Amino acid sequence: VDDDLTLIYISKLSDSGKLHCDRISIMANMTDIIKASNEMERMLNDAGLNEKESSETLLVFTELLMNAYEHGTLKLTPEEKQRLIEDDAYDEFLLSSRCEERKNSIIVDLCVFKTKDNKEMLKISIEDSGSGFEFSEVFKTIYVGNTAKYSGRGVWMASDMTDGVFFNETGNKTTFFKTVKLKDTFILR
Repeated sequence: VDDDLTLIYISKLSDSGKLHCDRISIMANMTDIIKASNEMERMLNDAGLNEKESSETLLVFTELLMNAYEHGTLKLTPEEKQRLIEDDAYDEFLLSSRCEERKNSIIVDLCVFKTKDNKEMLKISIEDSGSGFEFSEVFKTIYVGNTAKYSGRGVWMASDMTDGVFFNETGNKTTFFKTVKLKDTFILR
């Protein structure tokens, strides 16, 4: 009889292993979302990530930041987002004055840690001031094989490109981890 085998790898991050930390806080509007992506690029460079890992991380960050904005601030449901995209009205909706009038904020934390097994681990958290969402309900609407559905693809992509994507209980904070290699010239700050 063949048995399935599950391996679990646990790597604990400790405050003593912090190599670099940075934080930004933005207003939840498209202007600041774009600025945050540019700021994240600077933060990743300051943290010492090489170009390939920085590009991958920036792609994941941008996707999860937009999720925080769409679902946390704008309260878009997967069905509403689907309709807006199908009607070719999604971009216009995001740039509309209704969206820009929101006063919510988004806080982004970036830390690079040294793990117990001497690897560098990047941790990025994105927390919006919205009331959150029930992510288990959202995942029920996602079917990756259905190419006609738009919701959820970014979260699956982020999961594939990182060591893990996690949501807090209330659904207003996303944290992802990625094992990285720092540039040889990186100086601890």
